[in-house]
Amino acid sequence: MSLLELVGWVGSAVLIISLLQTRVMRFRVLNTASCVVLTAYNAAVGVWPMVAMNVVLVGINLWVITRFVRQRHDTHAYDAVA
Repeated sequence: MSLLELVGWVGSAVLIISLLQTRVMRFRVLNTASCVVLTAYNAAVGVWPMVAMNVVLVGINLWVITRFVRQRHDTHAYDAVA
């Protein structure tokens, strides 16, 4: 197994681990990390549709993480609908 293949397997493993998370922030952080690794891997092997998808997912995850961080002290962010 080459180093490049190992990077692909590690990225896939982190992606699977991210999907097992029950905490949303941990899911987003792990999912972002896996998407970054898989973006590099797919670019190295030339799978451009997967590169594009992972770049978009990184952007979405970073947007959600930023929103969570900004709202962490906002009591209204945690209000439940009656």
